[in-house]
Amino acid sequence: MLTVNGSFPGPTIHARRGDTIYVNVHNEGEYGVTIHWHGVKQPRNPWSDGPENITQCPIQPGKNFTYEIILSNEEGTLWWHAHSDWSRATVHGALVISPARGTTYPFPAPDAEQTIILGSWFKGDLKEIIDDALAAGIGPEISNSLTINGQPGDLYPCSAGKPCMPGLVHPLSSGEALELGHGHGSYCEERQNKGYKYAPSSGVPAVLLLILCSRVDQMIV
Repeated sequence: MLTVNGSFPGPTIHARRGDTIYVNVHNEGEYGVTIHWHGVKQPRNPWSDGPENITQCPIQPGKNFTYEIILSNEEGTLWWHAHSDWSRATVHGALVISPARGTTYPFPAPDAEQTIILGSWFKGDLKEIIDDALAAGIGPEISNSLTINGQPGDLYPCSAGKPCMPGLVHPLSSGEALELGHGHGSYCEERQNKGYKYAPSSGVPAVLLLILCSRVDQMIV
């Protein structure tokens, strides 16, 4: 299982609007990997955007690469993830962008902040799963479980999860569709429906990137 700094999900990166972030990635895995900063516009800086074999070659095992992440007008909860095969299923984490110093969000301060990362759990080796599917010309196996902040829930003996509220990142990788809303570091209208508040969807399935609400009374996942 490939992870970042030994944690699943990976570490949360905190920054402010307009910052420039430098991340040096050391690949200690067994195959090439790249990192994408999902929702960051990266103006005039595609070489640090991360799509494998499109804007950069994979970082080979034993090598390292320093990413320059240029934030422009993004604010809120985004995420970073591997952009090479299915390694994003375990190589991902949140990117929390606060307002620039001296400014604030355009809504009342929330009572609390909590990042929730919804993910997938595979018992098998992800690289072998995708390689076998490609070789056979069939769809890959689906995940064995879904996770919240790396925990699969009370039905699994390894779970230590607790209920938590909003700031959602959703890196599902095997076709499971869950979409409360979709956005890229921009503000969106808040609505109330069946006990939870959500951002209106842009119609892109399977990846939920941003929920920015001042208060959530109840979140149903």
